[in-house]
Amino acid sequence: MTLSAAAEPGAEDAYAPPPFEIPHASLWIDLQRDVARVRAELRFRRARVGVTDLVLDGVGLRLAEARLDGQVLADDRLTHSSHGLVLAAAPDEGVLALDYELTVGSAGQEGLIRLGEALITHCEPEGFRRICYFPDRPDVMTAFRCTLAADPEAFPDLLCNGALVEAGELPDGRRYAVWDDPRPKASYLFALAAGRFDKLEDRFVTRSGRGVRLGIHARSQDLPWCRHGLAILKQAMAWDERAYGREYDLDDLNVVVLPSYPGGAMENRGLNLYATEFFLADPAISTDEQMRRVSAVIGHEYFHNWTGNRVGCRSWLDLGLKEGFTVLRQQQFMADLAGADEARIDDVIQLREVQFPEDDGPLAHAPRPAAAAVPSNLYSRTIYDKSAEIIRMLATLAGPAASRRISDAFFARLDGRAAAFETLFDIAEEVAGLDLAQFRRWIRAVGGFHVTAAWTWDPASKRFSLTLEQSVRTVTDHPNPGPLLAPVRVGMVGPGGQALAFRSADQSGPLATEQVLELREGRQTFVLEGLAAPPVPSLFRGLSSPVRLTTALDPGELAILARYDGDPTNRWDAAQTLARRAVSERLRLGPGGHIQLVWRDLFDDLLAQAAEAPGAVGRALTPPDDRALGLELSDADPEALAQAQHALAAEMTPRVRDRLRAVHARLAGAAVTDEGVGARRLRAVCLWQLMQAPEPQDLARCRSQLDSPRMAEACAALSQLVACDAEAAKAALAVAFERWRAVPQALDQWFAIQATVGPQAADRVEALIGHSDYRLDNATRVKAVFDAFVLNMRGFHRADGAGYRIVARIVVALNPGNPRLAARFLKAFGDCERFDAARRAHANEALIGILAQPGLAKPVESLARDLLSAGSLAV
Repeated sequence: MTLSAAAEPGAEDAYAPPPFEIPHASLWIDLQRDVARVRAELRFRRARVGVTDLVLDGVGLRLAEARLDGQVLADDRLTHSSHGLVLAAAPDEGVLALDYELTVGSAGQEGLIRLGEALITHCEPEGFRRICYFPDRPDVMTAFRCTLAADPEAFPDLLCNGALVEAGELPDGRRYAVWDDPRPKASYLFALAAGRFDKLEDRFVTRSGRGVRLGIHARSQDLPWCRHGLAILKQAMAWDERAYGREYDLDDLNVVVLPSYPGGAMENRGLNLYATEFFLADPAISTDEQMRRVSAVIGHEYFHNWTGNRVGCRSWLDLGLKEGFTVLRQQQFMADLAGADEARIDDVIQLREVQFPEDDGPLAHAPRPAAAAVPSNLYSRTIYDKSAEIIRMLATLAGPAASRRISDAFFARLDGRAAAFETLFDIAEEVAGLDLAQFRRWIRAVGGFHVTAAWTWDPASKRFSLTLEQSVRTVTDHPNPGPLLAPVRVGMVGPGGQALAFRSADQSGPLATEQVLELREGRQTFVLEGLAAPPVPSLFRGLSSPVRLTTALDPGELAILARYDGDPTNRWDAAQTLARRAVSERLRLGPGGHIQLVWRDLFDDLLAQAAEAPGAVGRALTPPDDRALGLELSDADPEALAQAQHALAAEMTPRVRDRLRAVHARLAGAAVTDEGVGARRLRAVCLWQLMQAPEPQDLARCRSQLDSPRMAEACAALSQLVACDAEAAKAALAVAFERWRAVPQALDQWFAIQATVGPQAADRVEALIGHSDYRLDNATRVKAVFDAFVLNMRGFHRADGAGYRIVARIVVALNPGNPRLAARFLKAFGDCERFDAARRAHANEALIGILAQPGLAKPVESLARDLLSAGSLAV
């Protein structure tokens, strides 16, 4: 596969630093609706001997004139092609001035594009070459000064990176603005925005006393929904100062929010760019999950100012350094914002249900790949989430104090430079005295990290022997890197729920209720002593390593952990594991099995704790979704699993119906408050359970909740009504549409819910793409439908292949104007290999059909070929 081209684990990938540096670039950009005229002055200097030609990337640019140190260049010195320019026999240093013109692109493209009436840039990873002739690679760090000029009637607001140092009127009546960013940055971080925006202003005072002007720029109808995002931005700035000592370095931080921004969210220095879905948020139009997603994304983009912008990545193959470190910082921020227990469970769900399948599918690749044919296809959950887990493990091994020393040294030494992923490990070894030779294998390993745990208990010696056996499994032919070093956070729970103290037999000192073991060998036994009672082991607490863990825990032991484990993540995980196994047993054996009875008793016990801990109970009792159910049986029919889950719940509901109704009613007041996240989660669980075997009173309760002023409550009700029956769905959807149609962000929920629920979603999606409020050029609306649909296991993986055909059509339709979005949906086919031969045949046919289309964009063609060539879809 392209992303994971074979290389010896730990081998140094071929890398050559840029032969020329561009320490400073001045751009003068005359903006018009369809074209822009540009004058670029690039100050260059030789950085590496042996290369005489200065090579500049450039796509779609029309060169008018080129001058070297003021002299017009002769044709024999300058070679011009569709890929850029080559200056032959370049001097050691000089100034290259270029006059050229470019065409403004459409919304789904890279470079300078038009969104509605605004002009905006989308440069990551290789869009700057469509704006300027430049060595467009992330390790060329440049200080930019940019002058924008435009008709003030069309583009009254002119924004760019850095600080506004001059503005005025030109003799012909156009306005100009000069922006200067004094610190060097990679070219993909260049940004501009020109248009007519309403503005929300505020101020942030840094810990050193500097005032930073904050400006949120958006359409007038969107600005009222930006206040939450502005508040989160200020919280992120303050948090980064407290947690990492990182202060914002510019006097201005501008944010532009526009519908369908193709970058989703982008961290450009001093000018962050957002699609509305990642910045607009309010309880009236957003669910709790969306509110948290907006908070996490805003934090993520702000934290990039240090992890990504001021410290860059050496090549796109090192993307996991900037993204993984930033995701970790985002996760830590959300732990402070939403609570550590809640936030970590969210991280684990994302990892298990999205990244783990990628690791075990045909698109598996290393966090630091050896090669990549298409840089835009590197933006994967492995790069983001698994890289974050690797850096989290490093922090666990180092400890809190040493971790802070490592990050301080990382920022101090690399500020203004581009770094390799390995550089972080180099600094950690030096600063914290760690030996990371084995740990480094993580970034080269392709595939899922699996551990099987077995144990014995000796009551005479009160010793517990824990044997862990590890392996890295992948569907690719990438060589196994050898045993990985993984931190294993361990606790022990007694039969009565008490936390048991212990220590490793090879250590002295006091007993403790938790310890971090280091798994280094393929098979390794740890002897733990001092235990006062037979223990139930709680392994990999907080998911201390990104592991697929197989244990011999029986249903009763899982129930003990679900009731009493001192680690909230493992307590939640034990309950969810028991729920999945109960569904699996119901599918295989029918009603009344042992696991189902244990799950029923646990459900009753936890529901009785609803008043004391609604959030934790709601988390534990949330029914596993289609993706989570698929973790139990790799070859199971998703529809059969869903039917088994429904049958199990329908059998349980009559026993607890009165209590479910009572809990749902008791939490109604809390559920409409800003602090009522836990109450809303548990009410959603109660409503789901009731609607598996509804009585008229329950249907009325659900319809009543649809009228809630909070979007989270209304969406929970609408989802159940859509799943209930055709008449209930039709009426509920009509009510919700009339209420939400005036606010695009709310209407996106209406579209997404219909794509989320059940196998009939495939038919609903067919109808939705013909709806008058659905347009292919509205990327936010398209994502609302298809991001939901490809995660709907029963809909996307429907047995007749309808789901595959629908997604294939949207991939082909998006390819000409928005190939990156097309590739995003195409990645969903990577999950198809887990299913039966008939489904794989349908998926195979859909992929072949995509490849038969003329004019496929490179990201789409490359992904489709990777999916087919991996062989997992062959039948």
